[in-house]
Amino acid sequence: MSPTRPLFSVPEVRTQFTKSTREALNNKNIKPLLNTFSQLPGTEDEKQCTLDQAFRGVLQEEIIHHSSCENVLAIISLAIAGVTEGICTASTPSVLLGDVLECLPLDQCDTIFTFVEKNVATWKSNTFYSAGKNYLLRMCNDLLRRLSKSQHTVFRARIQLFLARLFPLSERSGLNLQSQFNLENVTVFNTNEQESTLGQKHAEDREEGMDVEEGEMGDDEAPTTCSIPMDYSLYRKFWSLQDYFRNPVQCYEKISWKTFLKYSEEVLAVFKNYKLDDAQASRKKMGELKTGGEHVFVAKFLTSEKLLGLQLSDSNFRRHILLQYLIFFQYLKGQVKSKSSNDVLTDEQSLWIEVRPLAMMCTDHQGVAQNMAGISNVALAVGGSGVAADLDGPRQERDCGRMVEQVSGRCQAKAGGSGDLTALTDSPADGDQWPTGPDHPIGAGP
Repeated sequence: MSPTRPLFSVPEVRTQFTKSTREALNNKNIKPLLNTFSQLPGTEDEKQCTLDQAFRGVLQEEIIHHSSCENVLAIISLAIAGVTEGICTASTPSVLLGDVLECLPLDQCDTIFTFVEKNVATWKSNTFYSAGKNYLLRMCNDLLRRLSKSQHTVFRARIQLFLARLFPLSERSGLNLQSQFNLENVTVFNTNEQESTLGQKHAEDREEGMDVEEGEMGDDEAPTTCSIPMDYSLYRKFWSLQDYFRNPVQCYEKISWKTFLKYSEEVLAVFKNYKLDDAQASRKKMGELKTGGEHVFVAKFLTSEKLLGLQLSDSNFRRHILLQYLIFFQYLKGQVKSKSSNDVLTDEQSLWIEVRPLAMMCTDHQGVAQNMAGISNVALAVGGSGVAADLDGPRQERDCGRMVEQVSGRCQAKAGGSGDLTALTDSPADGDQWPTGPDHPIGAGP
């Protein structure tokens, strides 16, 4: 008859592990835990689960006694070493981090999360990833709920960047599988023409001009760069486009599409004729941003009427708007599972969507064409269903580069780089062919 295996007493074993954990923390060495683990009776699973409980108990005592973040992080580091040695379960460090961030104030959570960021390679390793990824995701989401969107913007961004580094692009928890739109993202602007100051400002400018004698200039007067008046109608149409970018599905409706088309043609005509800031000044501004500090605050669109003229002359602002157009076009053309069977473009809509991206790349001759084509390549990848697989495809890069050379060459050949946009819809030059049709999206080869 085989000898009876000693009974495994959870309270006794947990007490032994707690004592050894304290000793290991004091000595800053995991050997006391390894010795206790090898000497105690029980199976590997029983001892691992009991050690997990001992870790959580020690951590709880440290939190209750308001210990420093260094002591808390020492316990988590010890748990990581325990996983490496095979004496506790792989999810234990992630569970401990979740417990800590739930209990500590936000200023201390910042310190704890710095530790999490520095150890991203550990969390991504084969030993920890499968067992701990869901705990880390839940931990980050719980922390995001505690943080203010207006007061903790940098901290929230750090969490999002950490998740982007932790999970691959194909991770389902980070994908919008149902292609749902963020309808809460509403752009607020002045919708009451009676309260608008654009017309008043234009009239005041004319009156001030009459007070200056012929041949003189005011102190703050600058040469006129464009004769397009900044009236309320343009202001309203420009910012109304954000509602279509927010919810592109409405453009499948005939009336909504006509409204979008009308507003877009007027806005893009302004882009064509309204002079951009000097390219050298723009590069200087970008250089100042790069060297201005570690953090750059990027606000949501400012919709003040007084800023519209400055925004239209800013090449970076235009690039943001044109990027929205490209993503918008790609959604309308793309094959998305969540689309209704009625969400189908007409031939007229498809033709306009095919031609317009080419025309937009010719609205400026100072490098915008190259930037727009690069954005178009990304938009093609982001807008599709299998986004991760095609994002870095060499074929897209090669074909998009070829398209850029053709487009930018035609743009620069025009006087001032802002020639007639309708030239792109006319017959191509000898030897050139624009790829059009559903099988040849912008940037795709034959």
